[in-house]
Amino acid sequence: MIELPVLDAAAGQDDAPRARFWRSVADLRNTDEFRELAREEFLPGASNAPAGSSRRQFLQIMGASMALAGLSACRKPVETIVPFVRRPEDVLPGVPVEYATAMMLDGILRPVVVESTDGRPTKIEGNADHPDSQGSSGVFEQASLLGLYDPDRSEFVRRDGEQSTWEQFRSFATGLSTGSRVAVIAPSSSSPTFRRLRTALSGRFATVRWVTYDARGNNVARGMQAAYGAGYRPRYRFSQAEVIVSLDADFLGPNDVNTVGNTREFAESRRVDEPTDTMSRLYVVESNYSITGGMADNRLRLKSSDVPVFATALAAKLGLTNASTPLDDHPWVAALASDLRSAGPNAVVLAGDHQPAEVHELCAAVNSSLGAVGRTVDLLQADEDTSDQSAELVSLAAELEAGEYDTLLVLGANPVYDAPAGLDMASAVDAVEHSIHVGLYVDETASVATWHVPATHYLEHWSDGRSHSGVLSVVQPLIAPLYEAAHSDLEVLALLATGREQFGYDLVRATWRDRLTGGTFDSAWRRVLHDGFLPDSAYSTATPSFAGSVEAASATELSGAEFEIVVSLDPTVHDGQFANNAWLQELPAPTTKIVWDNVAAMSPATAAALGIRNRLLKGAYYVDHVAVEVDGRSIEVPAWIQPGIADNSIQLTTGYGRRIASTRALRETNLFDLDDYTDIYGSGAVANELGVNVNPVRAGGQSVVSGASVTRVASDYLIASTQDHGAIEEEANVVAKRGLFRMATIDEYRANPYFVKDEEPAPIREDWSDYPTLWQENHPTGEDAYKDSAYNQNQWGMVI
Repeated sequence: MIELPVLDAAAGQDDAPRARFWRSVADLRNTDEFRELAREEFLPGASNAPAGSSRRQFLQIMGASMALAGLSACRKPVETIVPFVRRPEDVLPGVPVEYATAMMLDGILRPVVVESTDGRPTKIEGNADHPDSQGSSGVFEQASLLGLYDPDRSEFVRRDGEQSTWEQFRSFATGLSTGSRVAVIAPSSSSPTFRRLRTALSGRFATVRWVTYDARGNNVARGMQAAYGAGYRPRYRFSQAEVIVSLDADFLGPNDVNTVGNTREFAESRRVDEPTDTMSRLYVVESNYSITGGMADNRLRLKSSDVPVFATALAAKLGLTNASTPLDDHPWVAALASDLRSAGPNAVVLAGDHQPAEVHELCAAVNSSLGAVGRTVDLLQADEDTSDQSAELVSLAAELEAGEYDTLLVLGANPVYDAPAGLDMASAVDAVEHSIHVGLYVDETASVATWHVPATHYLEHWSDGRSHSGVLSVVQPLIAPLYEAAHSDLEVLALLATGREQFGYDLVRATWRDRLTGGTFDSAWRRVLHDGFLPDSAYSTATPSFAGSVEAASATELSGAEFEIVVSLDPTVHDGQFANNAWLQELPAPTTKIVWDNVAAMSPATAAALGIRNRLLKGAYYVDHVAVEVDGRSIEVPAWIQPGIADNSIQLTTGYGRRIASTRALRETNLFDLDDYTDIYGSGAVANELGVNVNPVRAGGQSVVSGASVTRVASDYLIASTQDHGAIEEEANVVAKRGLFRMATIDEYRANPYFVKDEEPAPIREDWSDYPTLWQENHPTGEDAYKDSAYNQNQWGMVI
């Protein structure tokens, strides 16, 4: 547990046996507003009927949209798919069937099992047989089900903003000259079929330039390239580690590319069943207050822009460089170096995605020197993209403006929205004679493209790919596309690459014919579809020697007192591709518990210096705005005070400030007033007018930018946060008086393995003889001692 500085020591409990637990700053400071809120049984307004549009009414709308799509357009695919579990041949209506498939996110497949009821996907869980997921799944996999039924999805092919048809687009695509100069922008993909078609595209046209662009960047791969000469993918085996050092890496957070695997591995490293067992020690150095930081045994607040200097100092203390830094004498540096040396190959050091490639190179140098490679970190031969993605996109935009390409294909990307600051991708796309956008929504890029083709949801199409460890899977659909014009990225890419239309089913099978050996292809194919993956297909591992330059990767100057901004993927809407998902908008962020918005989070000291306030009033938060300016580009963002953040560090998240076109409009009965009709389907998508687009201040496409200007500009902006939901008045607070959980340090546990039983579960403050007994006199056990014990112990199953 992190012991954050107590802002108001007088607010603590006199009888608290251990740390003071608190849900918000208002709770910690015990403000008048918080005490007033705690006295109320329900939040203000919770029992009032809604007037007009409301959060509760919107949830009603969300459910209605699912039912609408489910009843009007569900049909099974024509191709043969294979259930995950055996069911009778005559499937009964209402009896669910499970299918194994997978969801592609950040270029990596997330294996899932989808429950289908009467031909409609209704539930998603992890694939229990898959070595990566082992039955678990992440937040984005769970919420992706709602994306299938999203009524704001694109329905039609569009040309120059007007409705068109797939047949017209097909005619255009097949008629492209082989002398065309084609540019492609697409996110990372591990699909073998996708890569095969990428090669075929280069074979058809005279000039093809392919730019891979991911909003999260590829600093890890570039760091591995510098360290080992190849784009290895590090896979951390925390279960083998005694010492774990995280440098600005939230490896337990929802946006980590291996969050499910990391969580399982880390939990195993902390498991203690006997007093003689050991557990790992977790050190976290970070600017934000993350989920991983919340699990740390020792945590250091440090600006992200100063982490490279800390990594250099640590490498120097371990004898890997002669560089001198201002942090050489920092007590953490000496302590970490000593602990890492003691643990040797049972230690591991890792850095966050938004840290520059040089920090990942330094971490690789430390891990190699400790002998950790092959022990606590595996280097997977994943052939990661190691290009400078932001620089490549900037270069391509200039070439598009100069007319060097006549056709632009954007596959599943949205560069007009998330391009680096200062890059006018809208003008670049508009400058091309033919631009094609393939995506689920008519988004920012689709609105300026010549052609827009609606994409299929992963539950509607055939594809393939690899999990984080490299295990191959086939993505099989559970339902035919809800919209007839929708096609997968594979089908559009194949149309352009070969000049003829092909179905995703045939494209994937063609790729897998060379991979499935032993027995007949059809039986092997059915086995892969049934299991959800191909056994023994994971990436091979390598144990290369460190071949980088620690000296070149070293950083020696601190950022000083200037402000930095740190731009991270949002924990609920990611890079914006889930911004229209109401389930995820309703999901509170892990620390701030904010919903339906993004903020500029900062430490209390930084807020005080800027004159920032957060006011709790009747269960709602009213906050100030700050103007954040970088290189002459400015945005205004609500300011949120969050203990645990490094001073002068402003934490921003992507994915908000979206513009998605929607034709959805329907009048329906207001269920709260059956005599009144209300327009519950408003025009515009869910994501519109929510939050702020922070990409305009992401200079150079970097996630950490120093030298920002931050000033207070406005006040009283309403923020929805669930931090104080469920607050209970102190006198009635059973949490403070009852041991809802038991806590001890590892040393205390070793001294007394039975400490849990020694703590009284519910202090007895009243004489139970004042209450009538619930036992009948003729109960088989008439002993008074037995009857009394019924009131003195925890009772189970007492809720009706």
